[in-house]
Amino acid sequence: MAVTVSLRRCGVLMACIELLQVGCDRSTAPPPDVTPPAVVLATPAGDTIVHVGSLTLSGTIADSVGVRRATYQLNAGTEQDLDITPGTSAAFSGTVTLQPGPNTLRVHAYDAAGNRGSSARVGVMMDTVAPPVLNVTSPRHGAVYTDTSHTAPFFVSGTVSGASRLTFSLNGGPETPLHTFVGRGCGTPCFSMPIQNLRVGTDTMVIAAYNATGSRTVQTIVFEWHVVPKVNLSSPSGSTVLVDPEATIRVVGTARSRAGVKRVTYRIDGGSEQEVSIAPDTAVSLNFRVIVPLGGSRITVNAYDAAGPPGSGSAEVARTRAPSAPGTFSSILPGHTVTCGTSSTGGSYCWGKLPGSSGAPDLPVPARTPGGVAFAQVYAGNESACGLTASGEAYCWGANENGVLGDGTRTSRTVPTRVAGSLRFSSLALGPFHVCGLTSEGVAYCWGINGDGELGNGTRNASSVPIAVAGDARFGTITAGTGQTCALTPSGQPYCWGRNLLRSGPSTVPVAVPGGQTFAAISAGGAVACALTPGGEAFCWGNFGFVTQPGIPNAVPGGLTFTSIGTGGLHACGVTGSGAGYCWGRGIAGEIGTGFDDNSVPAPISGGLGFIRLQLSTSHTCGLAQNAAAYCWGHGIHGQLGNGTHFNTTGPVRVLDPS
Repeated sequence: MAVTVSLRRCGVLMACIELLQVGCDRSTAPPPDVTPPAVVLATPAGDTIVHVGSLTLSGTIADSVGVRRATYQLNAGTEQDLDITPGTSAAFSGTVTLQPGPNTLRVHAYDAAGNRGSSARVGVMMDTVAPPVLNVTSPRHGAVYTDTSHTAPFFVSGTVSGASRLTFSLNGGPETPLHTFVGRGCGTPCFSMPIQNLRVGTDTMVIAAYNATGSRTVQTIVFEWHVVPKVNLSSPSGSTVLVDPEATIRVVGTARSRAGVKRVTYRIDGGSEQEVSIAPDTAVSLNFRVIVPLGGSRITVNAYDAAGPPGSGSAEVARTRAPSAPGTFSSILPGHTVTCGTSSTGGSYCWGKLPGSSGAPDLPVPARTPGGVAFAQVYAGNESACGLTASGEAYCWGANENGVLGDGTRTSRTVPTRVAGSLRFSSLALGPFHVCGLTSEGVAYCWGINGDGELGNGTRNASSVPIAVAGDARFGTITAGTGQTCALTPSGQPYCWGRNLLRSGPSTVPVAVPGGQTFAAISAGGAVACALTPGGEAFCWGNFGFVTQPGIPNAVPGGLTFTSIGTGGLHACGVTGSGAGYCWGRGIAGEIGTGFDDNSVPAPISGGLGFIRLQLSTSHTCGLAQNAAAYCWGHGIHGQLGNGTHFNTTGPVRVLDPS
């Protein structure tokens, strides 16, 4: 006899009586769930340091039979309920009030059968000390840095307060201490330390500041770092002069890049880049030839790596006609930004920052003087020029802010304008901002700026018309420089006025140069002046290194004698009886013709040219060669060297002959 027990009953009793042949369908009875709920704690994660009194707990709980309850436990204390929505998956969130110092947290969850699951223990430090304040100024997040010097260190720097320890790590490397200091422009603790081993491309730097309890403030900075390839040219070096028919020059040097040199080009002046054949490498040897055009040129070699701007090296080269090729100049006179000259075939020319050409581009080749006036001699100043006709009439044109044109106005002129009055002059002398002239009777007149008394009329008032120099002296030679004027009487007695650089200081009237010498030639420059004795001995005063007796002429060392002498801003030059040119003083722009070094004694001008005379301006020098070719060197940014370029040169380059 069979005994049948209902499935519900069987399920409650969880048993079947086989002896009584009770039938049970065991496959329909749910097994007991003894798996504890899974608790995932989202925040806080791991050990945490906070500076507030409360903390939000959040996370999720999952269980196959459903989560019925959730609690949190602080510091092994009583469990506190968390609000949840029961279900097989439940999210929870709650606020916990912390105690100062270390705290431990657990979250517990219960399912319907009473099983409990718990999160791992989480440590929370409630730090009552404020976190450090960190301000990183270098590197900047997202910035791109390019090393062009290859020697300057890269610094991590900024300010920090409230820190007992400061570190940085580069590209996942170990933490390295950073040291702070106070002072040196910092009102709060600063840090600044050179770093190395930056990698080309993207770098990541982590700067961390820790307080005494271990709390930290972190700044993560991602930036770009590029190293410009380095180009060194061993040849040509300085200023190289090529002589026809030679038209090419060999360029020798190296190009280096940590990222590898991928491409090398060269360009002549502002022309297009030309490829140089290389085998890409971190160090590339350069050896190629370049065709050089007539005149002065700059060869620029560019080296490129895989990314970033190129590195460059450059050299100046001048291609000139051979000294045996005759020129057409009969005189050349440089000014501050302009150079002028006359041609043996007729006509007068100027080039550079052309007088009266405001707004027009500077002209680096000789151009005939405007206006159609025939000049026997032309003189250059600073953005101005003057010409003297064969009959002694003076004309000036160009910039006229200080009345330097002498026409009674301060209006600039684009064509030569007659100097006011009916005076006729035997010679003129132009400084940058004033002009002086001598009449045939030896009376000196000056006009223009007069801040140092360079007009010599007893005042410091500028004049836009010629005004007689004070005193009864008559002169046979006159010369004008920056803020000073000098002259020689027919018997060779020297006088100077204006800045004059003499022991007596500035003078608004002519004063005799002390020392008792008589001279055959005199030249006033910027901060210097020089003169030649009848025997060709050179004496100078002013800002020369060999001047041991300030205020009186000092003999130029070296024992040379000269047939002519000239002075510039801080340099002087002379021509010997054989035509050899020598310069001494300071060569800021290459105007001494021997490089950029200062020469305390006369040094030969490079190139071996023979000169008739040398004429100097503030920062460039020009000479008339023995074959009537004109050469200039030094400052050439305005085209005042006349060789077709706007570059400085440290040696003579031939002025293009007037067409």
